Amino acid sequence: PEAIAYSFSTPGWYMVLAFVLFLALIIGIVRYRRYKKNAYRREAVRQIETILEQENNNTIYDINTLLKILALQLFGRRKVASLIGDEWFQFLNESMKFQSNIPENEIEKYTNALYNPAIELDQQAVHEFATFAFLWVKNHTADV
Repeated sequence: PEAIAYSFSTPGWYMVLAFVLFLALIIGIVRYRRYKKNAYRREAVRQIETILEQENNNTIYDINTLLKILALQLFGRRKVASLIGDEWFQFLNESMKFQSNIPENEIEKYTNALYNPAIELDQQAVHEFATFAFLWVKNHTADV
């Protein structure tokens, strides 16, 4: 028998090309939607970084305020507004994809610093709190 000519001008290749382009379009749309959906996360990370650059006495308070605003928008006022202290940190921890183990004494230290401006935390404690805030912003599981 005669050898079959290998050519890209056959209709089957056009169908494969159309399928690949359609698949690329669908993947692009899904990624763009995810990118737009997570824009608030990127903005929150930028705001936390800005707060850390300011290096004032209210760093913990400002980061916590940002987390509270975000949680209010994502989970609703009824669920979040009344949470303070240990309950607040427990909520933050439980609303992440994977939980972070913050020791009880650390939570107490952060809570005291939040509600008493006279208490100043060292740089390491502020850094640990900021790391927890970054972790929460990037990994919380709210249906947005």
